[in-house]
Amino acid sequence: METVDTRGMSCPAPIIEAKRALKRIKGTFKIVTDNKVSLENLKRFLNDNGCRFNVHENAGQWDITVSSDGDILLTDPAGYCTIGSGPVIENGYVIILNSQFMGDGEEELGRKMMNNFLKTLAGADKLPSHILLYGSGVLVPEKSSPHAEWLRKLEKHGVTLLCCGTSVSHYGIGDNLAAGKVSNMLETIEITSAATKIFNI
Repeated sequence: METVDTRGMSCPAPIIEAKRALKRIKGTFKIVTDNKVSLENLKRFLNDNGCRFNVHENAGQWDITVSSDGDILLTDPAGYCTIGSGPVIENGYVIILNSQFMGDGEEELGRKMMNNFLKTLAGADKLPSHILLYGSGVLVPEKSSPHAEWLRKLEKHGVTLLCCGTSVSHYGIGDNLAAGKVSNMLETIEITSAATKIFNI
């Protein structure tokens, strides 16, 4: 049985992971959370989507065994994060990073500005649904990057980070990403065409 591990994540990230699992898995799987607020949100989400589930508590974490026949509504995860506090994902809000530096000044200044921007974004109340990285922007989530910790935090909050596959191949960093996943132009086009708000940094 497949396990979806959401430990360490805050809402809406566990709901988003549950939604992805429901779209991918037909049958039974397990969701693990160590957050009481996320547990209650997950239970509401699963109930509203017609899933059968049971909950077992074990040493400060909860195992949710879920059964689904595929006939589900897949409601918006953002609507299940009204219990407790934390950032909210704003659907249709997309940020594009096409450079590892912010602005057109000196590289060191651009690096500092990028770090300050991502640090501030990671602590914001409203977060983008996606961050798209291409060009030298794919170097931002590299393991040796000073920005990696903020991108990991954004992922834990439920932000999807997508790195251009062509750019990743160009820089040879496919095995060296600390956050995000490798994507393609088709996915980029689909996300940007559906976006209601795009910021190009």
